[in-house]
Amino acid sequence: MIPRFIVNTLDQAMDSVVGDCNGWLSKDRFELETPIFAKAISFYLPSESSVVLDYGCGMGRIAKEMLKQNKQISVIGLDASIGELTQAKAYVSDERFQCILPEELNEPVDLIYCIYVLQHVPAIELRHAIERMHYYLKPGGKLVYCSSDYRLAINTNNNFTNDSGLGVNVRYEVERLFDEIGDLFNLNEQPKIIRDIVSAEGCDTKGSIPHPAKVYVRKTIPNVPYFKVEHE
Repeated sequence: MIPRFIVNTLDQAMDSVVGDCNGWLSKDRFELETPIFAKAISFYLPSESSVVLDYGCGMGRIAKEMLKQNKQISVIGLDASIGELTQAKAYVSDERFQCILPEELNEPVDLIYCIYVLQHVPAIELRHAIERMHYYLKPGGKLVYCSSDYRLAINTNNNFTNDSGLGVNVRYEVERLFDEIGDLFNLNEQPKIIRDIVSAEGCDTKGSIPHPAKVYVRKTIPNVPYFKVEHE
């Protein structure tokens, strides 16, 4: 796993998590989006004592809000960037939150959310990331997903590279192992920022790109050809 999103400060980490998009500044997105996402994700918690996996947690903006809104859950923040995890630990600052690298995940979880992450995972690592989520999500568990339909993977120089020419289709890869339940948001009832970011319909900004927000349930599939992981 090649580390990406190299950050050394909280400001750098915040900027890496949400940038300017579809006419909204990153600061506004950070402040306005975060509690809305956390509330929507919380609807799918199977119990108050759930263990939740934040896959691609960055500096922990949604994890912090999830813990604020749900007093009895714990959150595992997973990220490939040690810099992001360092900032997340300090920013979230909650004993119910732990930070790990992808290869350190070793326990089943009740719910996974993966927000603005898979659009940046290099094609060669994408199936491994999705297989990891499937393997560690409990049977019947929900995956909350939001990702741009436009591929902007992170290369080894910490820059975005459009690798869509490789034929990568993120939602197709997710739906190999997960069944779609439906949309995370009813856009007719959401604030403008969610309507503009999640679905570019009605956005005046030219070149706007949808970030579909979906909820999936784990498929029961025997003999999935997982990445290298120890089976009991």
